[in-house]
Amino acid sequence: MTAVTRQLALADRAMNHLTDVVNSLTADDLDHSTPCRDWSVRDVLAHVAGTAAALAGDARTGRRELPTELVPLVDPVADTLSALADVRTALAGGAGDPADVRRVAGDVAIEFTTHAWDLDPGRALPDDLASDVLALVSPVLTDELRQQFFAPQAEAGPGATASDRLVAFLGRDPAGVIPSRRPAPAAGMPATSTD
Repeated sequence: MTAVTRQLALADRAMNHLTDVVNSLTADDLDHSTPCRDWSVRDVLAHVAGTAAALAGDARTGRRELPTELVPLVDPVADTLSALADVRTALAGGAGDPADVRRVAGDVAIEFTTHAWDLDPGRALPDDLASDVLALVSPVLTDELRQQFFAPQAEAGPGATASDRLVAFLGRDPAGVIPSRRPAPAAGMPATSTD
């Protein structure tokens, strides 16, 4: 198995897990809070859909234009699933440079695994997926990237699962998880979750 094939397989597993999580969401879930400071489930879905579009474009062209703000989705679940399908198609198309495809597949694995947990922190990530993504991200997450995209590393605690270790490494607090599906704070109220 080549490095590109391994990275594509990991991206596919991350997309499958995120797809399952997104498919489990209901309209009642959309305004609930997430571990991402001040972001509701609806906001995380908008972020995922926008990032997915950027990653699909990157896989096809080698150029990435990340969105600078959240764009509201007409149908957050359906629109996010459509964006995920487009990334899958772009990665499977093999039209891009193999180095770009491998890089994008790695970013897909990290981004989509992380946000699958953000959307439903009550559902642990599959151990093999969490372990493989942690092995991928650990050597490449520099202090500069952490400051730009993640909160400081949190404590995973004794007896931590692979899911706990990954989310803690990415700045989420697995011990301080907000209850799944809790309504987001009212406008102007501080969020109780972490980035």
